Amino acid sequence: MRSNPGCSRPPRLLVAAALVLSVGTAVDAGPPGVPAVVTETTPRDAGFTIHAPSLPARLQETHRPDRLAATFPDDGLTFTRHGDWLVAIGTEESIRRFGRWHADARILSGDAVDLMCTIQHVPAGFAGTPAPGGVLRGADAKAFLELVDEAPATILDRRILTASSGETDRWPTTITEDLATTGGLATTLGTEGRRTHRIDLELADENTIGRRTDRDGHRFATTIPEEALGTPTVVFSTPFSESRVRGLDGVVHDVERTNRPIGDLLAMTVVRVDAPATPPTVAGGLYRDGPTTADGIGRYFFGREIAQVMGHLGAGWLERSNREREERTDILLDHLAIEPGTVVADIGAGSGYYTRRLAALTGDTGRVLATDIQPEMLAILENRLREEGIGNVEPRVGEVDDCGLAPNSVDLILLVDV
Repeated sequence: MRSNPGCSRPPRLLVAAALVLSVGTAVDAGPPGVPAVVTETTPRDAGFTIHAPSLPARLQETHRPDRLAATFPDDGLTFTRHGDWLVAIGTEESIRRFGRWHADARILSGDAVDLMCTIQHVPAGFAGTPAPGGVLRGADAKAFLELVDEAPATILDRRILTASSGETDRWPTTITEDLATTGGLATTLGTEGRRTHRIDLELADENTIGRRTDRDGHRFATTIPEEALGTPTVVFSTPFSESRVRGLDGVVHDVERTNRPIGDLLAMTVVRVDAPATPPTVAGGLYRDGPTTADGIGRYFFGREIAQVMGHLGAGWLERSNREREERTDILLDHLAIEPGTVVADIGAGSGYYTRRLAALTGDTGRVLATDIQPEMLAILENRLREEGIGNVEPRVGEVDDCGLAPNSVDLILLVDV
């Protein structure tokens, strides 16, 4: 089983600025003859700042430093005001908890809203496609999406961005190994109390040779009024092709290139995700309901849709050649510090990507118990074990409520996207 790779998003923090402080002391030896300078640093390692004037009136009281200290009495957090800024300092874990609480508080106050943004290819000549940069709303957007459902296009990315006054939620710097991104979602509050949400996003494939960087990609730019969020808005990209050249004087010049075919358009669908029905808690509202996508179940965890169970036909995706680079599986295995002789259970083993690597770490004196609810997956795993001559793995068929392991029978359990 796996989470939806197209909707990957880390836990969301609505942060105006983040502070990361190291632990211990820093020593600057300085030039010869100058005494060393020793700087003492704080034992706390993370911070969270909020632009207080951007908070709606109903949150001004709950976000007073004394009220926050009472809300988080056991987290080791400190809250102070510095001019217009509210600053929280604490450990990384306590800051994450505070960030989730703050995000839910904004949503429930009506100041923040979660927007599901889906980017997908639009084949050339696809019916209902406007000119590059066009926007469809209402009945036009609905008609286009119905056509897309009949002939699904490739989805590049799907994620939830949070729109809240005075704050910007940014896209990750990359969404595939080939596409770098810049920009995100910014929300402004007008003089009459009406909010607008501005999307400025650029996806580009970059190739650098010397002082020149060739960039080919797509740009999205549109403003969505608050009242339009009840129905989907479809924004079409404007393709571009340019070169950025750094001159000998250090100045960067953008030069448009017209000799490269643009290709297909991309479409971004933006739709509101319902707010949680329960008040925020210190731990934050973890699960939310939202739009059900083709490979999801309509429930969201930290803004990421829970996927349906992945079938054995997806085994090739688990074994893709760039998985180690994308997910840094080598770092995960290194941090497990598995010693020879260890008994490890790989629950939801799938095709055995981790199972085979765990088998090498446990050695001839150890074992790996590979469980999965799909016999087809275990058949693929067994074939790979025979091909690679691995003999210390025991495949086991499990059930949705029983992984097939006896109590106290293993030293370590590994669960990846299950």
